[in-house]
Amino acid sequence: MTLPYPITSQESLPQAGRRGPFGLGARERSTGDIPVPRPHEAVVLTDGDTYLSSKHRHLGEREKHVVNAVSYSVVDLTRDKPITVEMRLPWRGAEEFILRVTFAWTVVDEVAVVRAGHRDLAEAARAYLRGYDGLHQLGVRHPIEEAAAVRADAQLELEMYAQLTPLELPGMRVRITGIDVLDEQRVQAEQTREYRRRKHEIELEREIEVQRRAYERDDRLEEHRLARDLARAQAENERELALTQAQNQRDLARAQAENERERLAHAARAREITREHEQAEAEFLQEQSRRRLAADLGRAKLFAQETGGEPYAALALAVVSGELDVKELIRRHDESVTAAREQRQREQAGQENRLWVQLDRERDEQQEERRHRRQLELNRQQIEADAQARQDTLAHETAHALRQLEARRDEHDREGELERERIAAQVRLQAESTAVMREEREWKDAKEHRDREHQREERQVESSTKLAQVLAGRGAFDFADLGAVTSFLLRTCMSSEQPTVVTQGAGPVDAGVIDAEIVTPIESAAGHAGAVLPEEEAGR
Repeated sequence: MTLPYPITSQESLPQAGRRGPFGLGARERSTGDIPVPRPHEAVVLTDGDTYLSSKHRHLGEREKHVVNAVSYSVVDLTRDKPITVEMRLPWRGAEEFILRVTFAWTVVDEVAVVRAGHRDLAEAARAYLRGYDGLHQLGVRHPIEEAAAVRADAQLELEMYAQLTPLELPGMRVRITGIDVLDEQRVQAEQTREYRRRKHEIELEREIEVQRRAYERDDRLEEHRLARDLARAQAENERELALTQAQNQRDLARAQAENERERLAHAARAREITREHEQAEAEFLQEQSRRRLAADLGRAKLFAQETGGEPYAALALAVVSGELDVKELIRRHDESVTAAREQRQREQAGQENRLWVQLDRERDEQQEERRHRRQLELNRQQIEADAQARQDTLAHETAHALRQLEARRDEHDREGELERERIAAQVRLQAESTAVMREEREWKDAKEHRDREHQREERQVESSTKLAQVLAGRGAFDFADLGAVTSFLLRTCMSSEQPTVVTQGAGPVDAGVIDAEIVTPIESAAGHAGAVLPEEEAGR
């Protein structure tokens, strides 16, 4: 299928979206919105007022005009793009011939082309040719046999017409590169060749399509296989990761339970040791109290026996008897008070020691618990690091598989491009061979035409000579004038009139008397009315 020229495609653009989180960023055109032009193409963007071309600059996705563009046009920049236009013109008579004119188009300003909206230059060229009235007179001036003269006149007149009234379209440069004149037979032959060429191209395109579908099917199968392998690998990795996580969680729970049991056993043992220590300390204090009470009771009994149960009397007796003076009494009183205070201090120090021991035990338990928690945190971090490493490995394997898939797709694309180039080269070679064959056939046709003309002239000369000899043998004229008669008969054969041969005194020669073998090649000369021989004309 022939693509339109010079604008090969035009499409509307969707509104540019916003980027960033929650769509609060600047507007930006997506990569797939604007097609990538090929080396011989240019993309022209427009927002209705401004036109922007990709021929001399890169179209950024964040540029204002690119973001605000509403449509794009792809322009073919091929130099001297050939476009052929055919017109049917009349010959002299009722027949027609075909005038084929080839124009070479070149885009010089793609923006002007998009502004003008050129889509079909063949119709513009045809309208340009219709505007020249002199084309309809080409075939009228020449018969059907003079195709070369018509071609030369057409080329001369079209060159003059192009100089006086050039074909001007905005953004385009055009010139006429070929003019040909075809009759119906040549048109049918060319249509047959075109049909065969088109059939061959269709077969090649069908072959390309079959190969492309085969490549696409192979690509789909390869993608399906890679996707299946990737899904299987992902599932396997996820299953291994889940099993590893479950095992780590079980190990962590088992370690936590073991640590909790050890902590509880340690706490129970500490409480048991504390309880045993407190019980032993209580028993020791009770024993000391009991002994001190027994000693006090013994002394009290002795003192009661001595004092008769009067403490003041005992003191007074001791002071009066001289066994105890006032200072000693005060000293003993102070000692008893000091001993009581020291006893209280010792008891308080014992309680403080027991409190510090308990605090040290609680601090050790807290340190052990913190150490246990740190160990649990390290185990959790190790598990998370292992999981992250597995995820990174899975992501790396996935990216590697995607790169392999992309590389295979690129390789298939390159193979398809090479195949298309090969087929295009075959098409070009066939077109070149077709052109060579056409030139050879035209040369052969011209040579055969020249040979036929030469043979016809030789037959006419031979027939004229034979007729002159027959007439001379019958006494119609002298043999000395044989060359003049032959020339006269040859001219008569070359003309469209029918002569009458006049003899010298014998009257006209009847054409039926002449041998049919001699008269047949010169039937056009046998009935030339009113013609006379050269010697008779000289006698007059």
